[in-house]
Amino acid sequence: MVYDTKRDVLYVADENLNRIWIHNGKTLDLFASLAAGQAPVHADISRDGDHLVVTNRLSSDLSIYNLERVSGNTGDALITTIHLGGIAGTPCHPYDVKFSAVPSLCCITDFNAGELLVTDIAGQHGTDRIGLGNKSFGLALDSTGERAYACNMGSGSVSVIRLDRKKKISEIYGLCTPCHCVIDERGGQLVVTDQGGAAGPGVHFIDLATERIVRTISDTMIRSPIGVTLGV
Repeated sequence: MVYDTKRDVLYVADENLNRIWIHNGKTLDLFASLAAGQAPVHADISRDGDHLVVTNRLSSDLSIYNLERVSGNTGDALITTIHLGGIAGTPCHPYDVKFSAVPSLCCITDFNAGELLVTDIAGQHGTDRIGLGNKSFGLALDSTGERAYACNMGSGSVSVIRLDRKKKISEIYGLCTPCHCVIDERGGQLVVTDQGGAAGPGVHFIDLATERIVRTISDTMIRSPIGVTLGV
């Protein structure tokens, strides 16, 4: 799900019905939908508010929509679909997606390959692949769009990536099954949900300067945390 501040609407990915449902941001009433690929899972909106992108994990592609066309005939909203392929015969399993500071560049985690895909939706460049960990899942970008953090569920770590260098610069360990993360820039920390293992599930707070876990919330009420966001 992603919120469109420009139009005050919500776009919700439905991986069972292969649709993007569009809801009024105030009343939550459903008023339109968009066709997607197979099993759409995550969406993001470009920083200029003009485009919506959606990852489709089973068809291994990225759907790109022109949001100015949604208010009219939603069938005209789909601009194109970029097939993300795979490596060594393994199909791509695109999961989380975030726009970078460059309006046409999208960052996508590939669960199967354990990579970050940097894709130009304008078609001027191809897709760069940056190696991460195992089973890359959730993704967060800082406000500059230059540094990214990717949760690796299979290797119990968070990868730190410099997008301007197109390179992973460090790896944060000490987690079990990290799912999603969000950056608290004011507090100088990364908040990570962890489904846990022998140590149990929890929510970790990682200092951005030292890249160390400084606090963990673990409680019997926390069973299997996945998504995370910050309040205003």
